[in-house]
Amino acid sequence: MAAGGPKFAGTKADAVKFHDDKSLYSGIHANGGPSTIDSVHPVASFGGAPAAEEAKLAGAAKAKQGVSTASAAGSLQEVFQNFATGSEMDGKTFAKVAKDTKILDKGLTATDIDLIFAKVKDKAARKINYT
Repeated sequence: MAAGGPKFAGTKADAVKFHDDKSLYSGIHANGGPSTIDSVHPVASFGGAPAAEEAKLAGAAKAKQGVSTASAAGSLQEVFQNFATGSEMDGKTFAKVAKDTKILDKGLTATDIDLIFAKVKDKAARKINYT
């Protein structure tokens, strides 16, 4: 206490012309800076141009020919058995069930499905069964 307590001493930052004066900014920084959101066209991200209209129609015709007349499942157990290997299902298959049944959206994501699977299975287990 005899020393007078803590003393704070430091240097003040110098003014930096090209940093502090925003009117001197050039390029992308003059317009607010770079964006963290990608704005790539979906087709461009896959490296191809949209297919010609005839090719689209031909593909649709082929897809129509291959459509099976599968009936809806009668119960949840039937769905489980259709996707399961034997009587058990792993996390990857559980996620595939969610994707194929089209229950994924903004409210229920793939991460949510993984968390549900982890909550349902036993701690030491890697698979779930229907019972």
